Amino acid sequence: MSDPTDVRLAARYRPRLLAERAEILAASDNTGDSRKPVELDQQSVGRLSRMDAL
Repeated sequence: MSDPTDVRLAARYRPRLLAERAEILAASDNTGDSRKPVELDQQSVGRLSRMDAL
């Protein structure tokens, strides 16, 4: 059987945690394009050119 304290704490914090999770997922969706791997231009030569691409 569950501890009544655990049930009360879960009831208290679950809505906040779900809201925060939704906010994090929305932020992740909004920044997905920014986190895609950078494709290097193989025509460019040298370390500085690759760094510029990043």
